[in-house]
Amino acid sequence: MTLQAGTKFGSYEIQEFIGAGGMGEVYRGRDTRLDRTVAIKILPAHLAEQPDLRERFEREARAVAGLNHPNVCVLFDVGDHDGIHFLVMEYLDGETLAARLTRGPLPLDQALKCATELADALDRAHRQGVVHRDLKPGNVMLAKSGSKLLDFGLARLKKTGQSPAYSSSSAVPTKESALTAQGVIIGTLQYMAPEQIEGNDADARTDIFAFGAVLYEMLTGRKAFEGKSQVSLIGSILEREPPPMTSILPGIPPALDQLGRRCLAKDPDQRWQSAGDLAAQLRWIASTSASESSETAKTRVQARIDGGSRSGRKLWVVASAFFFLISVALAAMMFYRPADTVQAMRFEIPAPYQQTYLSPANIAPSYSGGSISPNGRRIAFTAADAKGTIRLWVRPIDAVTAQALPGTEGAALPFWSPDSQTIGFGAQGKLKKIDAGGSQPQVVCDASAFRGGAWNRNGVIIFASTALSALFRVPAAGGEPTKLTNLAAPEVSHRFPVFLPDQNHFIYSAYTTQSNHTVYVASLDKPESTALIKAETPALYSPEGHLLFARQGSLFAQAFDAKSLKVSGDPIRLVADVASTQNALAASISNTGILIYRNSSIPSGNLQMQWFDRNGKPGDLVGIAGAFFGVELSKNGTRLAVHRHDGTGGDIWLFDSANGPMSRLTFDPTQDNSSPIWSPDGSSIAYTSLRNGKRGIYKKPAAGTGAEEMLLEPSDDYPVPFSWSLDGKFLVYTKRVKDNGEDIWAIPLAGNRKPIPIVEGKGGQSLPQVSPDGKWIAYISNESGRIEVHVKAFPTGEGRWQVTTTGASAYSVRWRGDTRELYYIPSQTRDLMAIPISPEGTTFRWGTPQKLFDSGYVGIPHPEGGSYHDYAVTPDGQRFLVPRPDAPIADPATLPISVIVNWTALLK
Repeated sequence: MTLQAGTKFGSYEIQEFIGAGGMGEVYRGRDTRLDRTVAIKILPAHLAEQPDLRERFEREARAVAGLNHPNVCVLFDVGDHDGIHFLVMEYLDGETLAARLTRGPLPLDQALKCATELADALDRAHRQGVVHRDLKPGNVMLAKSGSKLLDFGLARLKKTGQSPAYSSSSAVPTKESALTAQGVIIGTLQYMAPEQIEGNDADARTDIFAFGAVLYEMLTGRKAFEGKSQVSLIGSILEREPPPMTSILPGIPPALDQLGRRCLAKDPDQRWQSAGDLAAQLRWIASTSASESSETAKTRVQARIDGGSRSGRKLWVVASAFFFLISVALAAMMFYRPADTVQAMRFEIPAPYQQTYLSPANIAPSYSGGSISPNGRRIAFTAADAKGTIRLWVRPIDAVTAQALPGTEGAALPFWSPDSQTIGFGAQGKLKKIDAGGSQPQVVCDASAFRGGAWNRNGVIIFASTALSALFRVPAAGGEPTKLTNLAAPEVSHRFPVFLPDQNHFIYSAYTTQSNHTVYVASLDKPESTALIKAETPALYSPEGHLLFARQGSLFAQAFDAKSLKVSGDPIRLVADVASTQNALAASISNTGILIYRNSSIPSGNLQMQWFDRNGKPGDLVGIAGAFFGVELSKNGTRLAVHRHDGTGGDIWLFDSANGPMSRLTFDPTQDNSSPIWSPDGSSIAYTSLRNGKRGIYKKPAAGTGAEEMLLEPSDDYPVPFSWSLDGKFLVYTKRVKDNGEDIWAIPLAGNRKPIPIVEGKGGQSLPQVSPDGKWIAYISNESGRIEVHVKAFPTGEGRWQVTTTGASAYSVRWRGDTRELYYIPSQTRDLMAIPISPEGTTFRWGTPQKLFDSGYVGIPHPEGGSYHDYAVTPDGQRFLVPRPDAPIADPATLPISVIVNWTALLK
């Protein structure tokens, strides 16, 4: 409903429509009694019929009426005329902050002025018991008289109950809140605090989070949190930290960047606790910035007047005085500041010039998030040059450059000696050590597939050797390693040991066939171990008495007593986004309260399936974004099966057509039903399922009716089905073998169903696919010393043809329906490749691999481990279904090492 000019509400007359304001319509009007221009906000009749929206409209009147502040829009009157509810407010001549930001960020002085005024307005509102709950640029007016806070329609007063963040009532978003879905979310999603999204209580600190998001946008011109969908945006708010403002605009004062980061803390307890304190800090930053600018200008003018030598003497005196005052201030802080006022300080370390940090997607064995020395003075890390050569680097924490250590090519997972002078690392199948100041490395012992080490003050190193083994110990001076721990089913390896303060006990991570971790404590003189915690990653120990580990992509700390060897309390989240897999944790801590870590360059699981043609032209999206791990088209290419991971497990879902609605086939996510495979006639789905700690292979009718049938009894071998031969006679799967990684087997689906080996060997083999004509099986293997695509005869396993030579890991191998083409994705390029195939009799022939298009695929590890189908292809080879992250993937080179000094302050 739009009112016509001349419409009257008593003494108020409508002049022209201005626009939407929250859930109402706003008009410029005239107060004929007092002869002044006013703004008139009305609630349209169709909305006034809804009691909850009418209550919100009245709530805004009550909220604003109780406020009297120069930076809050003044309320003059409220009324009801012929069933139309209206508010009469101060008319502001200006533009909204949202409109201003379309032209770019605000200059620093203007942004500080606006931010201080908004903080003052929020402070007044909070003192009056009013929480705004919808602070955003569209609700801030930049007027001649200063910034004005608008639209308290979602405000909550102390005497009213808490309204949920999600509601069945219409939210009626303002125009700029395109991601705020009407009828779903109350508030504007991009500025909502995590607790508001999760439906928890909103208090003053909720507004402070929104203030931080607005401040970020004012200063950088970019939104703090973005996403292509509500799901990805919510994930960004809940899990990710926005890039530092100083990395976008270097001129932003570091203190202002830190202020904004504290506003945007995920945990309300870690934010500024009052808007009044926030306003005071903003004034101090503004005065400091202005003073620095003024003094800089004065110094330059004086230098020109006085001349070079005189200027130099004066600057030396000023510098001496400055450093003296700094020393006094630091001493005062050290001796007189109460311990509980210590705050965490953050900074970042970029990769050395012309080097790149390795991708967190490839976190082990080459990748390392860095290792900080016990004394906290130096960081050891690995980086690669333009040719891909990986070396070990060392950087003093107070320096701006790093030093490459000679002879450390291929280094992985560095760890420090207890005196912080020597670094241990894995390289070329050896455990090595090198002086941190630079020298030639020395071999300690053999250690293939190195998976972490620890060094105690008694000269003992314990380490993990080979991907599937227990821990070993060896003298740091070198020698023959001896076995230290023993595997117990379902464990397949012990990894990443860490010594405790007594230098005898240590913690380590036990990796199981279910691809999860239990952190144990053991000792050098006793083989028995005690379980401490379940975790998705290895754990670190801090001298302050905590175990640090990752869950769902976040870094947590849990109290741990190194004397009683017991954990206590609940985990506390320290960092919302840390790179990790079941193989490693990209974090390290010193004995001096310094934490370093890397963020993940890939999202935690939201993938959007989309069709592409052979030229890479995008087609339809399939379903909504979600944690999809494995896609499989039916043999005729018309139906789709996927595994969607939810929480601690996942289930199988089906699409009746490639773009149709999704329906659920299995119904117990705790079982982690995954890796669906279509039967040749499309009547059944085979999948692997976790039951009572073991995995088996099962079959279920695709119609959803009928009993489930077990094809392979559950075991510790982690069987994963990959291909069903077109004649229906064999189901091909992989299983873990203790010494070899994985081998390929097949279940004959007639007779006694006794599994038979298809491809075995010293190298791991995986991702098998039987050709449509049933004569060949393609798979990947490192049998040649590098992971390549291979082909053998099926089912005999005779012959062997290596059809790629790129030396790179290949994602799922797929056949065209006529066996005339083979597809794969090399991990280092993401290009979808096609290999022409022309077999003759018992001889397999192929051509040169050709690039079709950049798939954009990113190999995100399944939370429960194991392999899965990465993409699907139609039988004619003309279309490809690729799951791609629904948010931009960060270039690993742009992800620095993050450093937090006094990290224990985060525990408060």
